[in-house]
Amino acid sequence: MGGSHKARHLFGVALHLAIEGAIKDSSKRSLAIASCGNAAIAASIIAKAINHPIEVFVPTWADKPSINLLRELGAQIQICESNPDQKGDPCYAYFKNAVAKGSHPFGVQGTDTPGAFDGGRTLGWELHDQVSDLNTVFVQVGGGALGTATARALPDVAIYPVQVEGCAPLKRAWDLLAPDFDMTKAAASPESFMWPWDQPASAASGLLDDITYDWIPLSQATLDSGGHPIVVSEETLIETHRVATSVTGLNVSCTGVAGLAGLVETSPKNRSVVGVLFTGVDRELEVAK
Repeated sequence: MGGSHKARHLFGVALHLAIEGAIKDSSKRSLAIASCGNAAIAASIIAKAINHPIEVFVPTWADKPSINLLRELGAQIQICESNPDQKGDPCYAYFKNAVAKGSHPFGVQGTDTPGAFDGGRTLGWELHDQVSDLNTVFVQVGGGALGTATARALPDVAIYPVQVEGCAPLKRAWDLLAPDFDMTKAAASPESFMWPWDQPASAASGLLDDITYDWIPLSQATLDSGGHPIVVSEETLIETHRVATSVTGLNVSCTGVAGLAGLVETSPKNRSVVGVLFTGVDRELEVAK
């Protein structure tokens, strides 16, 4: 739904909202999300279905097809300009301000919306049902909710989070934690390991979260699984996207094939049974068609 996996996360959040609404009157509270496209579209579809107003905070570089679809869905859109005096994602800053004023968080960052992990786990469960001997998964990581949810769904599978060289805050934090990986220290002083990536850039626009919001649970799950973060070059990403789309015929975006690019970038252990997730359509290609 909505051209990506994001609705899976948000259906779980909507269920939590329904339970909360049965306990207290929260039906009038506007929902809020910060997103570069796919998550905002999924959130707006679900918000419309459950008859909730929604505020969407998007970057200046969000693609036109996504903006047009958001308008059709009735979302209240705010284009967020960057502020040279402020570090980090301006969309997230606007989102946090809206939540502080009373809006209900309806995004896929587990830090703000813990229920987002619940729906996301269904992808991991389905992978396991289809491939019972699965032992390795390469999963693309932006904010970290998909990777965290997948890891929680597959506790006996090695998780390899994949980021792009133009935005790899998870790998930077991982390297700073090595070799001791004191996660208690990380939780006590997160700013020492995770801070905004300077000028994120990649064709995989869905992976340009300047902070991996769910980096602590994802790092812990990755460590426990025996995996480690992978960073792919832009060249590998583009070539993987070309091959993946031509071979499969699927209209998947560069973001959506980044997990496969991670597999291309590294060599899994012998006899590994590997899974990757294709997530997110190429909206520009859809419009061109």
